[in-house]
Amino acid sequence: MIHYSNMNNPDPEPYLTNRGKPSDDNIFTFDIETISLYYINGEWRPFDYERPPEFYEECDKAASCYIWQFGINDQVYYGRELSEFGDVLKKISNPYCTRYIYVHNLSYEMQWLFDIIIDNGWHISELCARNLRQPIQFKIEELNIFFRCSYMLTNLSLDNAAKKYTDLKKAVGELDYNIPYSPLSKLPDQALHYCEMDIRTLYKIIRYFRNEYQHIKKIPLTQTGEVRAAMREELGFWYIKEQQKKVPPLQVYLALSVAFMGGISHGNVLHIGKKLKDVWSYDFCSSYPYCLCCYEYPDGAFHLIHKKALNRYKDTHCILYHVRLKNLRSRYYNHYIPYSKLINVDTDNKCIDNGRLVYLNGSCEMVITDIDLDMILKCYECEVEYIRIWASKKKRLRKEVVEFILRRYEAKTTLKGVEGEEAYYMKMKQQINSIFGMSATSPLKSGIFLTGDNGDEWDAHRSDDFDFVKEKLKDMKKSYSTLFFPMAIGCWCTAYARRNLWNAVISLDMDVAYYDTDSIKGIGTYVYTYIEEYNNKVDQILEKTSQDLDIPLEMFKPVDPSGESHPLGYFECETEKGLYKELKVLGAKKYYYTDHTGKDHLTMAGVRKAAVKYCSIDQFENGFRFGYHECGKLIHFYNNHQMPFTYRDIEGNIYTCKQKHSIILQPTTFTIGLTEEFLKLILKYKEEYVEDEA
Repeated sequence: MIHYSNMNNPDPEPYLTNRGKPSDDNIFTFDIETISLYYINGEWRPFDYERPPEFYEECDKAASCYIWQFGINDQVYYGRELSEFGDVLKKISNPYCTRYIYVHNLSYEMQWLFDIIIDNGWHISELCARNLRQPIQFKIEELNIFFRCSYMLTNLSLDNAAKKYTDLKKAVGELDYNIPYSPLSKLPDQALHYCEMDIRTLYKIIRYFRNEYQHIKKIPLTQTGEVRAAMREELGFWYIKEQQKKVPPLQVYLALSVAFMGGISHGNVLHIGKKLKDVWSYDFCSSYPYCLCCYEYPDGAFHLIHKKALNRYKDTHCILYHVRLKNLRSRYYNHYIPYSKLINVDTDNKCIDNGRLVYLNGSCEMVITDIDLDMILKCYECEVEYIRIWASKKKRLRKEVVEFILRRYEAKTTLKGVEGEEAYYMKMKQQINSIFGMSATSPLKSGIFLTGDNGDEWDAHRSDDFDFVKEKLKDMKKSYSTLFFPMAIGCWCTAYARRNLWNAVISLDMDVAYYDTDSIKGIGTYVYTYIEEYNNKVDQILEKTSQDLDIPLEMFKPVDPSGESHPLGYFECETEKGLYKELKVLGAKKYYYTDHTGKDHLTMAGVRKAAVKYCSIDQFENGFRFGYHECGKLIHFYNNHQMPFTYRDIEGNIYTCKQKHSIILQPTTFTIGLTEEFLKLILKYKEEYVEDEA
């Protein structure tokens, strides 16, 4: 690495379009290293892992940046005071040629850059963010410089992105984030190498994408953006113009946004906390792509219909309902309705199974698809009152769209492990996994903005800001970059996928231990009969889709390099080589199992999978605490008004940090917790189940 004072400003490599300013194809990258400190006994100290997390609740916290790295192509520069990076930005600024700086996890660095932006009187424009404090891109207007997030592009850690896109290996485990370095500290060679390799790695990742898309400006902002770019190229202008006509009016959009439900994951209350033996596990083979390819979707405008006309529309239209449900009572041990989706609940006489409705004595309202209403009537005893009904003629997705999906599914299947095809396989796998995202993108995601006197406060337009929603829907009607599916597609795609999963759940009911969007785990032998019957039905659906769209059936059933067929939408057996020896489920995203080889696996929201070595299946229960190192997670504390503070670094230097904007990264523990309400329900079901068995 070279000190930034010796930095050479490269000549622009301009890419000129017929719109806007030229863009530079040089690759610029940026990264920082920081230390978080805590005020303990009158001095600022690094985190002490011997103290419990409760100790840090009242501690003052601060953070300091002690080195920053900046890459220009494959040359790495560095500086020690973060404020100095402002001089670099001024030096590379070019009013006639836009430059792009990539940062891996821009949401972190952006918080620190606010000081430089505010102190220089610069302004942020063209902010694109996924959520509050999650920028994908922003521009410093006065400098004509964009910052872009490479994490949003790859959806991978820098280490994993390096493995996927480069021949480099990121330096791992060589930088101790708890050593109190300061800009005055002399960093060891090992730490400097780590800093340098982060930039070199990021350069090679962005170089991969620049080669893929020819120019920096053309690189998509997100992983889903890659699929959009490919679909835009293959389907063309007139396909998108057709979709623009299907943007719904405000009232229908609001109904669709309420009706949308994502995946569904849960544990069977009968088996929570039990150690089950000889457990099978099945996964859907590309559940969402299967649903997109093989089912029918709203194809035109939604219009209100009277309930007396409902039977005329049911077979030919997708129906969106606003209903009032009364006196709901589940027929099964597994529970379908998420309580969070209920509207205008008029009673407290209800029972909730960890977020899922067991019964409700009273009434509530829901806005739901016809698929979800059918499942509710199958799963619950209840009365239904129709408040409002919309209908849209249903139709398969266009042949070109289905072929677009199938080509990627076919390539992902046939090229897996084939030497020399790694890059294309990787691209197709990423695209097939991202296709659904295009059908479920909300136009309101662009409603994130910065506010406050200094432009450093995050805010978002509310979904009930109807003027804003109208404006965004108007923009969608003109969008050529994002609109590839009508907005209703995501609602029905997830509903079809839930129905496929849930039919298995209620058919197996007591045998089911856990399910999660596109997978199911359980005990007993009836599953084998059910799966065979289900897959036979999938075969029939694939054949009919093939005939209706005149697409070769082989595209729906590609063969992997070992000669095994993988029909789209099949339930595939994960435990074909051997059942799990043991499984324990504690709730959604909370389970532990030992596979047929004796290897332990942990899935626990809030805890890294590697923590399995610190917890046995017997210890995996309510109240178990994963320690700091086992948990491996960091709490983020955002600070916009950090006061100057002075600390002693590792070498004894006294350094005063004047950084106003910072993020404190504090290690944390994680305790498995089940709510009192859920524990009572578990006990109730156990008692009833024992009585039923007797």
